[in-house]
Amino acid sequence: MPSRRLRALPLAALLVAACQSDKAKVDPEALHDMHVGTALAHYDLGDMPRALDQAQRALEIEPDDKAMLLLGGWCYMRMGSTQDLVQAQSIFLGVEKKFPDDLRAKLGTAKTSERLALINEQTAKDVESGKRLPVGATVADEVTRLRKESKRLYGMAEDRYRMLVETKSENIEALNGMVRITGLTGRPEESLTYAGRLIEELDKQRVFYARQLERREMQPSEEQSYRKLERDATTLLIDTRELAANLHFDLGRPSLALAHLDAAIELDPKDRPDLYAQRAQVYMALDSPARALEDLDLFIARSTLPVEHPEVQKAWQMRRDARTALALKP
Repeated sequence: MPSRRLRALPLAALLVAACQSDKAKVDPEALHDMHVGTALAHYDLGDMPRALDQAQRALEIEPDDKAMLLLGGWCYMRMGSTQDLVQAQSIFLGVEKKFPDDLRAKLGTAKTSERLALINEQTAKDVESGKRLPVGATVADEVTRLRKESKRLYGMAEDRYRMLVETKSENIEALNGMVRITGLTGRPEESLTYAGRLIEELDKQRVFYARQLERREMQPSEEQSYRKLERDATTLLIDTRELAANLHFDLGRPSLALAHLDAAIELDPKDRPDLYAQRAQVYMALDSPARALEDLDLFIARSTLPVEHPEVQKAWQMRRDARTALALKP
């Protein structure tokens, strides 16, 4: 994330300096700081093109401003097209080369490489299925090239995520990256190991934020910040529990999957009806159709998806299967 070392825009000071004399020149440092502050403000507002423009103006004055180099990378990353991601990756790699010890640049390279790997993988599937035409090659050659590039990019991402975890074992973003990368590259047991570590760290964070919110004297802005941090940690914890449940279920361990889904639902019993549908599937695998029916009814009642949605239709079919299984029980 970008640095917040400067928040005020010294525009008045610049105007005064400029008007003192016809020969007066604007102080480059003050002008640089103005561009930095404006870039950060636009970034906070979600206006990436303007944030990027201001960061580039700041870099014209101080080319080695690491914070603005990184901000440019994050801007391109948030803009999100394939070309934007390529540009972001190039920036982060450049910062890595110039500042070898900077961990934020390594995280940026990891994230952009992972996303580019996914794009290459999806493009390979589209070419293979005929949804996209190969570019200057046969279908087989293009698919091979894309998958080779995807593997290379996954490797770049994993190298950096792993280094970040080894440098700081409680690095949430790096642990989450390792959960994803190992899962995406077909290593479910390793993914579960990192998921366990991530769950442990997120639990610690939630406890810390909850204790901070128990303090009697707190500014409204501080309370709002802690509540957001707590919500974000809870959301990621639910997602990680869900992923772990899916991995255990696919590996033929429904009891372990059930434990993760129980924990996820306890964290947020109302806002994630999809978790009930997943738990119903696990109950069916555990030969507990009555419990499956309860969860399916909760999913159907709370889901905002239209009736014709495949997930809703799947739930109705599972409900019929559960009723049939229940009727056959002695």
